[in-house]
Amino acid sequence: MVTGGCRLRVTFDVTGTGAPTCLAGLTRVTVHPGETRRVTLAAEPRVVADHDSALPGGRIAARRYRVALAHDAGDRSTVASATLRGATMKP
Repeated sequence: MVTGGCRLRVTFDVTGTGAPTCLAGLTRVTVHPGETRRVTLAAEPRVVADHDSALPGGRIAARRYRVALAHDAGDRSTVASATLRGATMKP
């Protein structure tokens, strides 16, 4: 599930397949074989912000953002979107 608001959040289940499995990124998760855990990652606002020379920081545009949950960089089998409110960021 992908939700918006002030920051993008992605919630998904991770299931162990028997191999050592960990999720790297904003959080680290250890999953044992057969175990399923629900994981929520919050995207750092700077990931979606654009530089605005009129500001001392960046600007997040108020719009829908597409998010892909993937096994690797070439996988786009799970795509969702969420709307973020516009915001400015301090440097």
